[in-house]
Amino acid sequence: MIAINGYFRSQPVTGQQRYATEIANRMLETEEDVFEIRSSKFARSRTAEWIDLQVRLPVQGRGKVVLSLTSRSPVLASEHIVTIHDLFPLTNPEWFSPLYVSLHQRLLRFHLRNARAIAVVSDPVLEEVQTLAAPGIPVKVVPNAPTKLHDGELREPSFNIPARYFLTVGNLEPRKNLRRLISAHQALPIRIQSEFPLLVVGAEAAAFKADTDLRSIAGENVRFLGRVPDPELAYLYMRATAFVSVSLAEGFGIPVVEAAGVTNGALILSDIPSYRWLAAGNESTAIFVDQLSVDSILNGLESAVCATPNTEAIRDISRRFTWDRSARTMTDLARSLAGGQQYV
Repeated sequence: MIAINGYFRSQPVTGQQRYATEIANRMLETEEDVFEIRSSKFARSRTAEWIDLQVRLPVQGRGKVVLSLTSRSPVLASEHIVTIHDLFPLTNPEWFSPLYVSLHQRLLRFHLRNARAIAVVSDPVLEEVQTLAAPGIPVKVVPNAPTKLHDGELREPSFNIPARYFLTVGNLEPRKNLRRLISAHQALPIRIQSEFPLLVVGAEAAAFKADTDLRSIAGENVRFLGRVPDPELAYLYMRATAFVSVSLAEGFGIPVVEAAGVTNGALILSDIPSYRWLAAGNESTAIFVDQLSVDSILNGLESAVCATPNTEAIRDISRRFTWDRSARTMTDLARSLAGGQQYV
């Protein structure tokens, strides 16, 4: 039997929760011996839910393979597959709240020593984890994939959108490098700023140190949209002149593969290992920029304005990954433990 840790269900849906939702739903729909353990109805606060996770889930999962798909995971589960989306709490603790760092550094170090198996979301994360994981722990790439954000027709947003625009999607946190992106956009000639405003989709998240004064440095041609429903987000991806992600680091980059699946515009990406891996060495898929240089990001924005995107090559980024394939890989990994086998 495989017990999925379903405590992610009570969290807002961002990257890790989307991954967990897509993988868990498929496993529950297709596998008879898979079930899910969710938060107790009595766990009505974050603290109570965390205690519930640490105590009740290992008890209910005893004798089963326990599968955690986000960083919200128990310590005491014995046959435990953990999913590591990134190592940022260890490598860049300054990006997170002190409480999150204190908790998740300990969790990561514990799981790297004691997990029965580890799933990671990309080859770059695999390489990092393999240098830190205890010898003998199998580590398998089970990547993210583009989620179908709409059923049937795309839905035009309820708010007014310009005819042409740059789009970026992500939490309002330092790792997303929005300060440099906004500075680069404001360095464009006023006419281009006005004709190609920057739309920012995303909100603050409790785990991260918030860039609370981004709005104060942004001019009238930068619009903060908050969280946007999936069908409207798909419409924004499709219509964008360029999708922009100049993150300082990513474990994978779900918005990149989502945008690549529907956009008719260009991709402007930071030159980081996960994005180079997504592009699979095809230089025609994206305009890569130095994420630490405002001038380089500015040049990328200027190039996108007059670029003719290689749409077919961009679509290939999205086609490389499917949730069905990732769910099967995760199921195979869990079954190998349930059967006492070593997964290769």
